Amino acid sequence: MFLLKLWRTPALLTLCLLLAGSSFFSAAKAEYQPEGRIAFITQEELFRLLHDEEAGKVGVISIFASWCPPCREEFPMLSELRRAYAHKDLFIAGISADESTKDLRHFLGSQEVNFPIYLGTSKLLRHLRVRSIPHLFIFDKKGELRESLVGLPSEEKLKELVRLLMDEGDA
Repeated sequence: MFLLKLWRTPALLTLCLLLAGSSFFSAAKAEYQPEGRIAFITQEELFRLLHDEEAGKVGVISIFASWCPPCREEFPMLSELRRAYAHKDLFIAGISADESTKDLRHFLGSQEVNFPIYLGTSKLLRHLRVRSIPHLFIFDKKGELRESLVGLPSEEKLKELVRLLMDEGDA
């Protein structure tokens, strides 16, 4: 348990730092625009996003790559999840491990993307200890890391985790 807590602390800090500085992550501007610039996200920006801009929301961060078949399967689930909950209750962001923005744009053009997409730096991915993709980080309304899922989760499991976190604090 102690090792798990140690692992979660750097990962949470990194995600929080990355999300924190993203000034363009508001619900009105969040959707991916094929012609738009895909920005890199830093640890500091992730932190700021989780704890300031999107505070009080359940958060789902997907680490993915355009060449990854399970990641391609995950995108429709994330888009459906985004449609199921109001922007005031849930935020979802994708962080790409792609090295080529051309490949990433091609992939995103073939998907329904209704959440923001960022490019992750190798430094960020190392800090998050991402060794396999897809990798989902799920945060509660306080910005605390609650789940770290490696591989493609079932749609039912993902929906249940988010629902449980949405219901926390409402009772």
